Amino acid sequence: DGRGFRIPYMVSLGVATLGGFVYTLASALPTASWRIHAILLSRLLGGVGAANSSLGFAYVAHVTPHDKMTSVNSLLSMVRILGMAMGPGVNVFLRNVDLTIMGGYITLDPLNSVGLLLMGSNLLAMAFIAKLLDEPPTEEVNASLHSSKSTGDHDSPDEEPTRADIGKAFLSADILVPILSIFTFNANFQLIETGLAPAASDALGWGPVATSTALGSMSFVIMFNMLLVFKLSKHVPDAVLLIGGHACSAVAYFFLWFLWRRDAHVWQFVVPMFFGAGAFPFLGAPTRSIFTHAVDRAWALDKYHGTMQAVLSMCSSVAGFVTPGLVATFCLRHPDEVTASESKRELNSTTLFATVLSLTCIVGVAYIYAFGETTAPLEGDEGQEMKKQPMMEMDEEASDGVTLTETSALLQQKRSQSLKTPIIVDPRTRQSRSMSVPNVTAGRPRKFRPSLAAHRASSVTMMGLTHPSDHVNKN
Repeated sequence: DGRGFRIPYMVSLGVATLGGFVYTLASALPTASWRIHAILLSRLLGGVGAANSSLGFAYVAHVTPHDKMTSVNSLLSMVRILGMAMGPGVNVFLRNVDLTIMGGYITLDPLNSVGLLLMGSNLLAMAFIAKLLDEPPTEEVNASLHSSKSTGDHDSPDEEPTRADIGKAFLSADILVPILSIFTFNANFQLIETGLAPAASDALGWGPVATSTALGSMSFVIMFNMLLVFKLSKHVPDAVLLIGGHACSAVAYFFLWFLWRRDAHVWQFVVPMFFGAGAFPFLGAPTRSIFTHAVDRAWALDKYHGTMQAVLSMCSSVAGFVTPGLVATFCLRHPDEVTASESKRELNSTTLFATVLSLTCIVGVAYIYAFGETTAPLEGDEGQEMKKQPMMEMDEEASDGVTLTETSALLQQKRSQSLKTPIIVDPRTRQSRSMSVPNVTAGRPRKFRPSLAAHRASSVTMMGLTHPSDHVNKN
């Protein structure tokens, strides 16, 4: 948040590179205990490096217009899924590795040569970051462009937030609902990842190959639905996509509990699993976009985009490493329990927690969509953006700086030409405003009342009937 993106990226990738180096050297250590601990250390270093996944979403939050955020987040998630799907295939190129390096001290084989591959890919990523990554605009430029932050009762967005302000903003429904959403769909997905192997083994006689094939084939469903979300995000609000995703997820996990039985048909396992995985793209990118828009709108949190994206990613990770143990303990049935039961279900009723969580998220998303202020606009949806954006602060001598939509930008530009006032267009909110410098001697700039600004300033100016400052009460 305070040092830009290059330094965190370089440090995290450097740590991950060190992890690959330790992994390669592990087999050369003298004892088995040292080797095992070296492998553990290398994976810990790799995990620390992988934490930079939240940096990508934070970067998107800084440089992407709100109406394109879901599309960009979908692409970012798509590349991640693509890498996870292609990664195991790289082993094909390593299966014949047999080299001796460092004077015979280290022998490279298909197992430890993976460490060198990790080192090379991380170093390549560092080179791309150093050469191609542009830092977002400075805080001063952002402040001059994004003057439509929700500052609540504060007179100036430049005022430093207190801990109470930050806590109040963090505990709002606009922030907590996306956090619950990302926790929910990652926790629910563990029912498939953790439960499929033992349940399918008992019910269908599947081995590791069949299970891996079923899990791997889900990546194609996820990829297709990510492309679908990318297209739909231009026309459908994020909240609607998210509600639809959670509705599909709730139904899928209900039938996953209901249909996974001993001696079931293959389709009874595959269909709920594919619908549950297919909901994933409708939950990931829209959740990120709604969360990012909420942070961007919150005056107390706007300077902490990186931290907030890390919090969201951490909640996703918590679901990933906590839920499998709970699923194995409380949801999966032992084969003897399945035999003794009348239903022959592989999962007990505790599995319905997934449906309950998804339904809770639907209620939460519907609430913030109806009453919150964080739903990102669609591409080209100027009306919604005008509805969501509060009016900018104005001085009496700079009252020409009214927040306008692109529809009325030409009217404002014509007026500004006569007043010699330059116009800029905010690339993220697509709002035009003048760059008039407030008269500092006239005291603190005054704000429009939101109730008046939303109706009078926009409609009167867009019709070009008169100047807003002639009618709007600025007291």
